[in-house]
Amino acid sequence: MLSLFPQILFLAPLALTLLRVVLAIYLAYIAWYLLSRHAEIEHAELPIIGHARHGILWLSAISISAIAALLFIGAWTQVVAIFATVISLKQLVFYKRLKEILPFPPSTCILLLCISLTLIVSGAGGFAFDLPL
Repeated sequence: MLSLFPQILFLAPLALTLLRVVLAIYLAYIAWYLLSRHAEIEHAELPIIGHARHGILWLSAISISAIAALLFIGAWTQVVAIFATVISLKQLVFYKRLKEILPFPPSTCILLLCISLTLIVSGAGGFAFDLPL
């Protein structure tokens, strides 16, 4: 394939690293958002569980933080990217009902979904402690 700038093709693994770090930052923000707006989220009617209790919010924030940390360091990237895909799909599907308590608009959720799917297919990129599946 012809490239406009063939001299910089050696930087290709860094592109996946940047995508992985961006997804980790967004997921860390979602976890922080859950904890900072816990009172508002506890009063909202959620689709399956009804009203979220404080412990469920903490468990959700801790699990999303763990996913973000694993993505940031590049450990088990493809498996963790599947969980990130589920998180972004969940926010995308329930946006109309819960838009007052969700941190991002649907366009951002679609972008996060695309990044997650890219990491599932492509792997961790450079600077990761991961072996490809």
